[in-house]
Amino acid sequence: MRLHAVRSGANHYTLTRMPRIAVYRPWTANMDEGWTRWILEQFRLPYVSLTDSVARAGKLRDHFDVLLVPDMSLREMRDGNSEAEMPPPYAGGLGAVGIDAIREFVTKGGTLVLLDRASELATESLGVPVQRIVVPRHLTDEARSHAPGTGENAEPLYAPGSILRVLVDTTDAIGYGMPDTAAVCFTNSVTFDVHAASQVRVIARYPDRGEDILLSGYLQGASQIAGKAAAISAPVGRGHVVMFGFRPQHRGQSYGTFRMLFNALLTGGGSATRN
Repeated sequence: MRLHAVRSGANHYTLTRMPRIAVYRPWTANMDEGWTRWILEQFRLPYVSLTDSVARAGKLRDHFDVLLVPDMSLREMRDGNSEAEMPPPYAGGLGAVGIDAIREFVTKGGTLVLLDRASELATESLGVPVQRIVVPRHLTDEARSHAPGTGENAEPLYAPGSILRVLVDTTDAIGYGMPDTAAVCFTNSVTFDVHAASQVRVIARYPDRGEDILLSGYLQGASQIAGKAAAISAPVGRGHVVMFGFRPQHRGQSYGTFRMLFNALLTGGGSATRN
């Protein structure tokens, strides 16, 4: 892939080299991880798969500039498969040692890109100071459909597979080349509440009015995410954590948000210089 310049508003980034990209690959047969690899291969972005044992060995910053974690829960990446069900090489997950290795990777200048539920790693283990707004997963679809109709503020957040509108900061390098309004795939995904005084950058956010958010599908409890962040970037040590509350590469179909993911990968970990 040819190196190129990235201009975003007053910011000018020059790609000095192709970043060394790793995609975390658990042994849990994670579907989103498979789609992520497929997208990178289709667009000829070189990467390597990072397995649990390699992560636990540490010194990730010596080998990688960017680590991409697809949509999965913190429990899935930390605990992995049960030892009672899988052979030892495929049982367990990152564990505390692997998560510590990822923390060291970021603090030493790496860029960690987290998709949807994987953002839990940043808030629970890396100390990123944002609040995650999530769909209550203990409720079934049937229970939601019979929730009392006492007004939007009383409704639980629920959007099982909908297209939502976000407002993009096109002056940010990750928003480079995007329109100021974009559509994202929201599958009971994650939203971020960012304190105004924090150093967290908001890359994309939902409109302030709940009625302006839904583009297609079903959305319950829109007021809970109105005005909140859909994608952010936060400093951690010498590095950064980029958190997408949605899946910008969802099942290889969301071409409108591929660019934000690629920008996060290509400008991460010191592979681009800001002029």
